[in-house]
Amino acid sequence: MDKLFFPLEKEFFRWIKHGMLIAAIFFVASLLRPFLCHAPYQKDISASNSDANTPHQKTRVDHASEKRQRQPNESNDQHSHAWICDVDLKPTDIAIAFFTYCLVMVGWFTLRSGDANTKNGQRAFLVAGPLFGVPNNHDGTDDWNRRNRAKASMFHGPYRMALINFGKTAAFITKVEWGLWPYKEFQQILGNSKISDFMKNPDYAGWRACYMCISTNQDIIEPTDTITGRHVHYRHVEIPDRTEFLDWVFFGRIEYKDVFRDSHYSTFSYRLLPSNSDSIGVSLADDHN
Repeated sequence: MDKLFFPLEKEFFRWIKHGMLIAAIFFVASLLRPFLCHAPYQKDISASNSDANTPHQKTRVDHASEKRQRQPNESNDQHSHAWICDVDLKPTDIAIAFFTYCLVMVGWFTLRSGDANTKNGQRAFLVAGPLFGVPNNHDGTDDWNRRNRAKASMFHGPYRMALINFGKTAAFITKVEWGLWPYKEFQQILGNSKISDFMKNPDYAGWRACYMCISTNQDIIEPTDTITGRHVHYRHVEIPDRTEFLDWVFFGRIEYKDVFRDSHYSTFSYRLLPSNSDSIGVSLADDHN
C-alpha cells in the first residue's frame, strides 16, 4: 500500500486520519451527552444560556448558579464528564469544524506539493555507470563506434567509474563507498537484495572495512549532456586494469546533495565481463531515492 503514495501524500492522509479520529471522538461525545449529563444540570446550563430578561428568570438563574457554587463536591460527583456537559456539542458543528480542518490541510499541502514538484523537476539525479578506461588511439575505432558500440578492447587502463547526472542542476557528492567482489560470492550472499540494505547490515561491517573503499571528497557533477553523452570519469574511484577482475562485481553506493541541500543516494552493481559490464540486481531501478 505504501508504494501507491509518495511521502508527501502519505503525510497528508495521516493528518486527515488524525482529524477524523478527533472528530469521531467529539461526535460520539455529542451522542452520549444526553445520557452522561443529568436533567437538572442541563436545565441549569439552559437557564444560564438564556437571555434572562424578566426578574423571575434572572432570579432562577442566580439561584441555580448559587446552588452549584455551594455544592462543588456534589456537582463533581454527579457530573464526572463535566467537559461534555459544559460544551453544547452538536453533530452539525463537529461536521463544520472537520470540514474547515480539511480545507486548511488541503491548502497547506497544496503549497507543499507545489514546492516538492518544483524541487523534483529541478533536482539532480545522479547514477553511477560501470568502469571506463582510456580510449585506444590507434586501434582503428571511430568515435561513433566507441560511443555507441563500445567494447572493453577499445580501452586501456586506468579504469574509472562513470557518473551520469540526469537532472537539470548540479549534484554535490558527499560520500562514495565502493568495492569489488567475486560474482558467485556476491550472488550467494546478496542475491536480489538491495545494496543499501547490505551497507547497513552490521553483520558485514568488518568485511566492508577490509574490502571496500570510501571517498568523502565533495565534488560537483554538472548535468550530463544527453546529446553527446559525455559522462564524468570519477577520479576517486579507479582501478589499474579491469582484466584482473573479470567475473567480479563492481558495486557501491553514492550519497549526494542537490542545489536545495536535500540528501539523496543511488547504488550500483555491475558484473565485469570480457567485453562489457552488465548491471545486476535491483540497484538502478529500485535502490535509490
